[in-house]
Amino acid sequence: MRASRSPSPGPLPPVALVALVAALLVVVLVVVVVLVRRDRGDEAPAAPAWPLAASEDGTGLVDADGRPVLHLADTVWLAAARLDQEGLRTLVETRAEQGLTALQVSVLPFVHLPGPAGFEDDPLANAYGDRPLEDGDLGRPLEVGGRTDDPTDGDYDYWDHVDHLVTLAAEHGLTVTLVPSWYGYRGEDWRGALGVDDARAYGAFLGERLGHHPNLLWLLGGDDDVRGDVDRVDPAVAGREEVRDARAATRAMAEAIRDAEAVPHLMSYHASRGTSSLVDLADEDWQTFVSAYSGTATAAAVAQVTGTGRPVVLTEAYYDGREDDPVLDRADLRAQAWGAVLGGAGFAAGHEGVWDLDPGHGPDSEEGGRWEDLLDAPSAGDLGVLATAVRDLLPLRPAAGLLAGGEDLGEDLDDDELEGDARPAPVTAAVSGDGRTALVHVPRGGEVDLQVRELPAALRPEDGRPAGVAWLDPATGGTTDAGRLDPADADGDCVVTLRAPEGAGSPDVVLVLTAG
Repeated sequence: MRASRSPSPGPLPPVALVALVAALLVVVLVVVVVLVRRDRGDEAPAAPAWPLAASEDGTGLVDADGRPVLHLADTVWLAAARLDQEGLRTLVETRAEQGLTALQVSVLPFVHLPGPAGFEDDPLANAYGDRPLEDGDLGRPLEVGGRTDDPTDGDYDYWDHVDHLVTLAAEHGLTVTLVPSWYGYRGEDWRGALGVDDARAYGAFLGERLGHHPNLLWLLGGDDDVRGDVDRVDPAVAGREEVRDARAATRAMAEAIRDAEAVPHLMSYHASRGTSSLVDLADEDWQTFVSAYSGTATAAAVAQVTGTGRPVVLTEAYYDGREDDPVLDRADLRAQAWGAVLGGAGFAAGHEGVWDLDPGHGPDSEEGGRWEDLLDAPSAGDLGVLATAVRDLLPLRPAAGLLAGGEDLGEDLDDDELEGDARPAPVTAAVSGDGRTALVHVPRGGEVDLQVRELPAALRPEDGRPAGVAWLDPATGGTTDAGRLDPADADGDCVVTLRAPEGAGSPDVVLVLTAG
C-alpha cells in the first residue's frame, strides 16, 4: 500500500502569521535583555554542573567540571510543606535574582507546628492537603498513583510536590539542601519516630525517589545532637536506646540514601547550636562535608572545625528579624555571612518571617508581615553584594595571618550564654585562589593592620607595581578607590595600617587589595 502524499503547505493564515511575528519579537526582546544585562555586568552566574563535590584539597565545593562554587543559601525549612507551586516559584525566582545559590529545606513538616493554611489541624499536610507518610510512620512513605507535575491531577502527591521544588530550583541554578527528617530542638519533631529499621527504609525510599536530582545536598538530623538531647521527646519513647542514641539510626538512613540514589551527593548532619556535625560523627564515612551551627561568632565556628579534609558550610547562625537576645542589626548579619564565607565553603542565612513561611512568626516590620514581602528584606540584598564580590575570586583561602598580631575570632557560644545585643564580630580575611586579590571584612570600620610579609607575592608592595587599595561598602556594593599600597607606609615590623574612609554609609567595610 502506497503512502498518501501530504498536501503542500499553503500560506499562513493571518492569525498564525501574527502569532509567529509576536513569538519572534519575544525572542528578540529576550536576546536584547540578556545582552544589556551582560553589558552592565549584572547577569546571573551560570548554574553549576551538578552534582557538587569537595575540592581536591578538601577546603571548598566544586561542581562536576571542577569549578569552585559559592554556597550561599536561604533557609526555608517548610517550603515543601507550606507553599503551593505558585509560592515555590515566587521563592525560587526571588532568591535566584538576588544572587543566592541554594535553598535549605526540610523534606517533612515540623510536627510541633500547625499545618499550612486550610489544613491547620493536620501538621503533616502540605499546601494541597497531601501527607508524606502513612500514619506518620517513617518506614511507610505515602505515594498515590503515577508520578505527575500537575497539582490538579488526582495522582499529584506529597512527593511529586517535593520533586517539583527540586526541579524548579535546578531550572534557576539553585542547589537544594534537603533535611530528610528534622529531629527538632531537644528532639521535638522526628527524633521520637527514629528506629533503625524505619530509618533505613525511609532512607532507601528517599534515595530512590529523589536521588536522581543532581542539584542536591543531604543534611541529616536537625537542631539536635545525635546522642541525648531528648528533653522534648514523648516520654513514652524517649527511653528507647535508638532514640536516646540516634547514631545507629542516622547511619542507617545515611547509608540507605547513599546506596539507593542514582547520583552521589554530599552529605552531613545538622547538630545543635554551638556544635558541628563532627560531634560523635567525625569518623562516619557518609559525612562528606562538615555542617557548623553557630552563635554570632561564625568565623570562630568555622575555624574550629576546619582541617578535616572536608569542606565546612555554616548551615545556621542567627536569623534576621530576631526579637529575643541576641538582637542583630544589619551589620551584625553581614558579619555572620562574611565571616563564614571568608573562612569556609559556604553560609546559610535565614529570616524569622521566612524560614517557616508563617506571617505570624516574624516581627512587625516596615517590610510587612507577609513572607513574600520579607523576601526583600535589606539583609537579602546584602547577601547579593557578598555573592557579587566573591564570585570571581573563588576559591577563597582563609588568611588570618594577614592581620598583624593575629585576630581573636572569639569563642562561639550558644543561646544560654549570650545576653543583650550580639558582641562585635572579629576582622576576617581571605585571599583569592590566584593570589591576586585579598578581602578583609572590618565589622565596625576604623583601622586594619596588615602584615605585609603575609601578603601573596602579587600583592606585596616591593614586587612590581604596588597593589591597588579600595574599600567596598557591603550594604550597597559601592567602592571607594584609595590609591595603592605604599611600601613607605610599612613600619619596622612590616605592618601597614590602613584606615577606612570616614563618613561611609555602613558601619562595616571590606578592604579590597588587587594586584597592580
